[in-house]
Amino acid sequence: MITADKAWARDLEHIFKYGDKSAPRGMPIVESLGFSSVISMNSPIIRNPIRRLGYKFMAAEAAWILSGKNDVASIKPFSKEISKFSDDGETFFGAYGPKVYEQLTYVISILSQDRDSRQAVINIWRESPPVSKDIPCTLSLQFLIRNHALHCVASMRSSDLWLGHPYDIFNFSAISNAVRIELGKIFHERNEMPLVLGDLYLTAGSKHIYERNFEGVNEVLEDFDKNGVTKEASDDPVFGIYHDAAEFIDALWQAAESDEGALSLRKK
Repeated sequence: MITADKAWARDLEHIFKYGDKSAPRGMPIVESLGFSSVISMNSPIIRNPIRRLGYKFMAAEAAWILSGKNDVASIKPFSKEISKFSDDGETFFGAYGPKVYEQLTYVISILSQDRDSRQAVINIWRESPPVSKDIPCTLSLQFLIRNHALHCVASMRSSDLWLGHPYDIFNFSAISNAVRIELGKIFHERNEMPLVLGDLYLTAGSKHIYERNFEGVNEVLEDFDKNGVTKEASDDPVFGIYHDAAEFIDALWQAAESDEGALSLRKK
């Protein structure tokens, strides 16, 4: 199983050592173009303590997206920084929630009719976007069933390996799990083979690390054997068993309110 921690350390090392220099908006980065990662969606949480992730926010953002929300008020309590990306202080232009919520029924319908379909795609990008503080980084999510496993192919225009990547892989995995749950109900009624959660294939036009995060990256790479691999000793799936997607979303909101945030999901 390619856990989030192992894949993250591998990708950090590659881009940090071999990435090309660039400076979008005058901010120095190292990046690799057309970069792809593969992560097991059963283990989508990076646990390395050096990164100091917000696990409450991680669970809340996934629940917020799956609930179809784009408002500042419901996500602001879980992040001190997120409201600065709103243009009007009330909503986010590039929020994934409305796009995901509107197209989730289509994806489930397509895959319930043809398990081998390649048409189960959620489009997230906004065509010809106006000037905004919140231009979506994700272009699309494609869902594919192969060998009784639901996989997700995420296409991103831009992906910050240090800042946004840890949250994105959890969000994409949670969305995929919601699709899997709803398809599972349909397949069960038909006495068809159930689905397991498969892999996330994430490809970014620009996979990058900002210069301001180089020190942290160095620390992770130097200490990975101690703080990365050992934190991923369990192969138990992060997501538990739920009757429907609504129950799963409720569990995400509950996790966001708990002390451990997304880390508490494994225990349910």
